[in-house]
Amino acid sequence: MSLLELPPRYDLAPMQRVETAWRPPWILIRAAQQGVRHFNAGEPIEDSHTIGGAGTVSWLVLADGVSSARFSHDGSRLACHAIEHYLGHQITKGAPPSKKLLLEAIGYAHGELNSLAKRQQQPVYEYACTLAAALINGDHIIAASIGDSSIATSSTHKGNDGKDVRYLTGFVTPKQSGASDETWSLIEPKWLDVLATNETRNPAVDGIYLATDGGQNFFTDEVGPDTYEFDPAYPNALRDALGAWGPLLIGNVMTFFMEKEPAENKDDRSILIAYRPPQNLAPPAQEP
Repeated sequence: MSLLELPPRYDLAPMQRVETAWRPPWILIRAAQQGVRHFNAGEPIEDSHTIGGAGTVSWLVLADGVSSARFSHDGSRLACHAIEHYLGHQITKGAPPSKKLLLEAIGYAHGELNSLAKRQQQPVYEYACTLAAALINGDHIIAASIGDSSIATSSTHKGNDGKDVRYLTGFVTPKQSGASDETWSLIEPKWLDVLATNETRNPAVDGIYLATDGGQNFFTDEVGPDTYEFDPAYPNALRDALGAWGPLLIGNVMTFFMEKEPAENKDDRSILIAYRPPQNLAPPAQEP
């Protein structure tokens, strides 16, 4: 099931994008913006992403092209396209969502990057990209990451006083190369050794957040040189926006964020979110 060629790009790469979709019980949100560095240099956005679904399963996939690689924007696009292609094909055939399925999809993308490099007679490192992906089916969330993109979750629990207590925690912690100027990427021959994964079936989890390194300040704050801590302000704003504006306008939180918060290191930023609204604030059920 090879893609054979990277499909020609007819859709226009966005300077900025905010979109929302409803896949019960999750609102899926994407926000992407070209980095100032690439914009000023007239360079293509190196981030790519996709949100899709088949049956009851949804997926979020983002890839960040490594800046030192000449064709990393093609690599990131192919990686996202390949994973979506594999997941859609297998789930439509009846494959259940699982860690095994997600790893197969990532392995398929790894193979497609190598095939593209061979066909175009280029070293595969010229297509290097990081990767973060999540499969979601009801309460079941499976996620994986290679490189310096981040995946976090939010959850709501009852405190001793009966009031809701919100938590924001790291969900997948990717392994790092150890070199300050390098990061592991999907083109690594032993990509599985540097891949980090996690899964949960916890119904208290009401949000999962994937971000390339340029967009990690959606849920972190820098508190010192290369030192960060989780900050729930913007994830909590999604819940507040639901109550104040309703599901159709929840994307305004992302527009506000991109207006008020500069991207990390003037880089491209992509943020993918699955947020589970309370039942009373969920979009209407689709008519049969």
